[in-house]
Amino acid sequence: MEIVGNGTIYEVKPGKVYRLRHCIGKDPVTGKYLKSPCKTVYCTKRQARDELAKYKQELIEQDELSRHPEKAPVPTVREYAERHLRLRATNKKLSENTLAHDRSDFAHVVKLFGDFPLDELTADIINARCSAYRLAEGKSLNVLNRITKSLKTLYRRAVMDGLIEYRLNPCLGIDIDKPEPSDRRSLTENEFKRLAAVVDSKTMEARVVAVKIGMATGMRKGEVLGLTWKSVDLDSCKISITQQYTQDRSLKGPKSRAGKRILSIDEGSARYLARWKKIQMVDLEMHGVRQSADTPVVSTSLGGYCDPRDFSKWFRDFCVENGFGTYKIIEEYRDGQGKYGGWRRTRKKGYEGLCFHELRHTQATLLIGSRCDIKTVQHRLGHADVQTTLNIYSHVIDANDEAAAETIAALQA
Repeated sequence: MEIVGNGTIYEVKPGKVYRLRHCIGKDPVTGKYLKSPCKTVYCTKRQARDELAKYKQELIEQDELSRHPEKAPVPTVREYAERHLRLRATNKKLSENTLAHDRSDFAHVVKLFGDFPLDELTADIINARCSAYRLAEGKSLNVLNRITKSLKTLYRRAVMDGLIEYRLNPCLGIDIDKPEPSDRRSLTENEFKRLAAVVDSKTMEARVVAVKIGMATGMRKGEVLGLTWKSVDLDSCKISITQQYTQDRSLKGPKSRAGKRILSIDEGSARYLARWKKIQMVDLEMHGVRQSADTPVVSTSLGGYCDPRDFSKWFRDFCVENGFGTYKIIEEYRDGQGKYGGWRRTRKKGYEGLCFHELRHTQATLLIGSRCDIKTVQHRLGHADVQTTLNIYSHVIDANDEAAAETIAALQA
């Protein structure tokens, strides 16, 4: 490594936060200058200059270690992945659900590349093993991309730790096809009306109420399950969204700052919720629980929050029962518990049909299709940026544009 010049200081927050970087020579293949990883420091501009000089010395020492591997043995992918996961587990900002996803993704990485030292794995090996893994075990492109994404995270950290040089990072040559983006399905106007009729015909219970709220507001599943009565103003027909109940069964703030919002609901939905509030109060009192402002609107029989996974399973069965979805496989089996082979169970696989999040897409599609302005749709969905709304629902906007052209043509005729 040949460090060129004295480095660069990037100002992030004047007088408080700076990023440091050095030029570490040219790539022998492309001839382009290579840059060191950015190092963030929290200090004044004068102190940042001193830190830049220290960072240069660190890079020189790391280069020396990479030239003499006997001084510091390079760990295997398995060892370094385990260390990475231990460090992630100490981050209090990460939920248990996120950590579980990390462990699942890195389990694939370790299975494929665990015995390779970090500096011996090459792009050709990664591409070949990922392709063979897909053929042998039928893994999807989504799984392969999660594997390579985890591997890139690992090697990015290894470069920053000085275990390998940036130019030797095998992830730079990964060639895995990206999965096709999934279509965002939404109900047609007639399907939406049919679903509304089904919901209104059902006996009032918490999970049916959740579907009603999702149809009326376009709220995310976590926002519906985290909604409490103190956030529902039935007199003014307003719902305040301040929290969500997540997959790892914990309360958190909305997905983004724009997720904290106040939504209007129609009078019919307000009357529906008022009736449900009375029914819920009676049901809870039968179990010795008193309804309060902090009681979830969509609650269990004991007044707690509904498990998101259990709700998703119920919603799939609800859709199949009412013609909005199907299972590819439904089979009966015995669980092996007790006498005579165990209890009879039913296993359902391969669900295809409506999912709860598509109620959200349906609301946006129907609103834009009825000429509702895009800022109102953005607010109801809780998107932080209006461009997100425009990108997701551009097909509906294009249809509106064609209709507008026809309107102008009719006026000129």
